[in-house]
Amino acid sequence: MITNFIIGSSVILALAFVIAWIVSPELRRRIESPKHAFQDQLESYNRHCHDEVTEREVESNEPR
Repeated sequence: MITNFIIGSSVILALAFVIAWIVSPELRRRIESPKHAFQDQLESYNRHCHDEVTEREVESNEPR
């Protein structure tokens, strides 16, 4: 009896969440914003590291 209640409640809540996610673009933006923030930070880090490597390569290729 309690197992059926738990499973039924879980399914209902999951369906409600999926429907809310489909219907509300604002909810989607809010849920996915950490992913986009992480991607932006990762791209910034990669650009920074690439710039440092490029600067070192330029410095090492300069005649002395």
